[in-house]
Amino acid sequence: MTIYQKELLRQLPGLNCTGEFDKESGILHISQDGIPICRAAKWIELYWNQDKQIADSHKETLDALSSTAHSIRKYVALYESAPSLGISSLPEYRRLAEYDDVVLGAMYSEQHGFMFSTWRQDKEKKYVWHGDYSPDYEYAKESFISRSGLVNRNRLFTPEEAE
Repeated sequence: MTIYQKELLRQLPGLNCTGEFDKESGILHISQDGIPICRAAKWIELYWNQDKQIADSHKETLDALSSTAHSIRKYVALYESAPSLGISSLPEYRRLAEYDDVVLGAMYSEQHGFMFSTWRQDKEKKYVWHGDYSPDYEYAKESFISRSGLVNRNRLFTPEEAE
């Protein structure tokens, strides 16, 4: 099972779905209410069970699954190609992005999944401080953007303001 499949399996309960991994085929079968709705292969985000009729009630779940799988695929690929954070006190973290004195890092644990964080770092990149930790990749990206000054936090709209 790939990290992508493990992370997707970990997030299925939040989408009211279950998953079963088939070791022989390497495919994660995803169901809702006992009805198979899609599958996740090692390198494909999702493919639908087109041989079965999907109820309209499951189409909303399919949209949420698709969005979740796409996001997971992006951060897993970024994580797998990222170098070590290079901080001796945080050997398990990888450096996903950096700008000025802010760095975005991620770690993966078989038991707990992903943890993302943004920190301030010194000029020599030997230590970091003021970590903002979250298991949510979207939150971590927003934290990185606002903490690094790439976008002025005062110019960002809250969801309520955007409406």
